Amino acid sequence: MITIRIASEDDVIPLTAIGLSAWQMAVRGLVDPVKMRHTVEVAFLSFIRNNWERVFVGEIDGALAGWIASERGDGVITDLWVTPHAQRQGLGTALLGQMESRIAALDIEAAELGTHARNAAAVDFFMKRGYSVSSLSTSYAAKLDQNVETIGLRKILIERPVLDTGSSLFSYS
Repeated sequence: MITIRIASEDDVIPLTAIGLSAWQMAVRGLVDPVKMRHTVEVAFLSFIRNNWERVFVGEIDGALAGWIASERGDGVITDLWVTPHAQRQGLGTALLGQMESRIAALDIEAAELGTHARNAAAVDFFMKRGYSVSSLSTSYAAKLDQNVETIGLRKILIERPVLDTGSSLFSYS
């Protein structure tokens, strides 16, 4: 059974481990995960320790298995990590749905996120859930010491009516 809740301070260490294990799978072929492990682990630990109130935790049968975050509490989803052994069980979809509901409740029109362009599994996951490509870019990533192609994805959460302003601003008689 899947349950979603807001993270607590007690979740920091296990969520760091989940993020790290999922990250190692996501960067295969892009970077040397062994070389980057310590840097990434410290980054996850620091992020979760300082932002746990903006993190939704996913559990399967009472065991922590994934998390999602919006670092600034806005419409940008900064993290979605599911431990490899729990992937393809609906947890990622449940976490994403919870975050989308939070974003929509803030009256933010769209959810946005990004990933590296070679992360085909993530891109496919999001596109199957209604996201579309909003940007493609290449930039230098200092921590990786290389250029990284990134893909931005966006999903409209709140449809706003288009205002009909008429065909002319002026009326002539």
